[in-house]
Amino acid sequence: MRKLVDSPMDLSDFLEKFGGQLKHVRAFYILEPLLEKGKTIKFGVAGISTGNAYNRFNEYAIIYGKRTKSNNCKGVIVHYVGITEYDRHVQPQQSQVFLIEKHLKEKYKSVTEQGRGSERVPKSTLQEIMRDLRAMKFKDVVTTLRDTNRKTTKIYQADRNAFIDSKRKPLTRSQKQ
Repeated sequence: MRKLVDSPMDLSDFLEKFGGQLKHVRAFYILEPLLEKGKTIKFGVAGISTGNAYNRFNEYAIIYGKRTKSNNCKGVIVHYVGITEYDRHVQPQQSQVFLIEKHLKEKYKSVTEQGRGSERVPKSTLQEIMRDLRAMKFKDVVTTLRDTNRKTTKIYQADRNAFIDSKRKPLTRSQKQ
């Protein structure tokens, strides 16, 4: 997993700086909604099924708003973001980011507040979670594809991206074969 951020950063600054790198990737993140007043952090995954992690971060920007000096409850601080390249041959449940999130939910479920999601934990666990991230050795598990002699199926199987990006050049005939 490639780290984009591993120190606190405002979400709007993060999107401005790294927004272009959040396409064709899956991401694991740790955020602190300022509405929680420094008590809770939230970890999760983005782009797990679509390969477009940008949308999830943009949703947080819309839901929590932009950080302002006049309202200390608006905004989000990004503590950590790690990304892996999207490969549609890796099922979401077998992706590195999903396995990391699953492991952390299991480990920290005893400290989750009653009635809150298992991905919301006290901020006091942040340093321990960061140590856990450095020690984890999860990898994407590629699904074994069925062998076929059909030319169109082989072309489709060779395409590892989730969606067509209008800025990406289409494959040439020699690349498809």
